[in-house]
Amino acid sequence: MTCLIKLPRDNDTGVVLRIYNERPGGLYNCVNTVFTTASQFFPTTLVVRLDGVNLDPSQYVISQDNQGFTLIVDAENSKALNAPPENQESLKVDYDVVGTAGPNNCILFM
Repeated sequence: MTCLIKLPRDNDTGVVLRIYNERPGGLYNCVNTVFTTASQFFPTTLVVRLDGVNLDPSQYVISQDNQGFTLIVDAENSKALNAPPENQESLKVDYDVVGTAGPNNCILFM
């Protein structure tokens, strides 16, 4: 675990942190549709962007462990993506995670 933020006061409750512009893990090869995030997130806070455009939540399915998602690709469905992202395309995500105040009031994230 890493100390990301040092709290100014004693705090032993959960702390919410917003993650911005993370490039999710996964193959960018026009075939792969499954991507992972560095941390578990609150499902309602996930925002997925492709080339700077927010995807509609109907265009992806969040994994059961809340640490990834699967893009829905169907060229015949106007609400789905036409194809998975290529290497040069920009897939980014934003989401909220919860940390806890650990030793020395550091916020710890897994």
